[in-house]
Amino acid sequence: MKNKLRDFLTTKMKMSGPYQPVIIKCLLENNGEASLDIIAKELASKDPEAIQYYKDKLKVHPKQVLKNHEIANLEKDCYKFADDILFSDDEKLELIKIASNKAEEYYTKNPFSDFARHGWGNLRHKMITEHPYCALCGAKPSPEIMLDIDHIIPVSRGGSDEPFNLQVLCHRCNRGKGNDLIKSAVDAHDDYKNHQEDCIFCNIEKNRIEFQNEYIFVIQDKYPVTQGHTLVLPKRHVTSALMLTDIEMISIFHESKKISDKLEQEDYSIEGFNLGFNVGKTAGQTVFHVHFHIIPRRKNDVTDPTGGIRNIIPGKGKY
Repeated sequence: MKNKLRDFLTTKMKMSGPYQPVIIKCLLENNGEASLDIIAKELASKDPEAIQYYKDKLKVHPKQVLKNHEIANLEKDCYKFADDILFSDDEKLELIKIASNKAEEYYTKNPFSDFARHGWGNLRHKMITEHPYCALCGAKPSPEIMLDIDHIIPVSRGGSDEPFNLQVLCHRCNRGKGNDLIKSAVDAHDDYKNHQEDCIFCNIEKNRIEFQNEYIFVIQDKYPVTQGHTLVLPKRHVTSALMLTDIEMISIFHESKKISDKLEQEDYSIEGFNLGFNVGKTAGQTVFHVHFHIIPRRKNDVTDPTGGIRNIIPGKGKY
């Protein structure tokens, strides 16, 4: 049993963060029992506003792993070594050194991790206070949803650690986004009421709106190409689809899927759709408030549908 902890530290421990070695180090230094405050302070170093952040993390991420390996358990607000974790004073010093080295190894391999940044907790607290929602999905904090901050343009693509390149994300979106997802809704949220007086979509009649949420609204096209032709638009006045934020784009596509499914369920003659934006006058855009077209297609609605949207250029539908 004396070797179980060493074996876990040296061979079995896999780290997506420094929590496990830091917890074990604190347990070793405090006679096998360490409160979340002690561990959080070890993680937060001299950043007092980060302590609550780490306390929340400690209740979620490493708890199950350490329990599954029968190393330590979280009881109320206190981690405790398992009863069969035994070591001598000499072994204790050795194990502390191993745990410390493992934590430093993580920091060294992950220099852009929030754990390695002095003052990150203060910045995180400030940003989430100012923008208490996920910039991608719009989720607000709850017992099930934790908010964090991360880069807009990733470090791997030249992004900096400066506040202008950071956004608030929930853990689900933060884990799920790729490095190509670089736009942010952070600046757009304050902008959603900035309507244009001469824009027909900014001033749409309320009775035409079939659905709306914080980011988008849905109307029927006033001059439908086919029956069921529907538009999904951002509430924010933005002229080009290429200027949409991630949350706007995600909201448009999520709602478009729901609309398409509903149309198919209500009208069995629908066998397909043309979906898309017109971007710019040369591409046929006539109203410069972004709008996404959902155009139902039915068998024989045109003589030959081959090529779909390629037919916007005459003669290019077939190849």
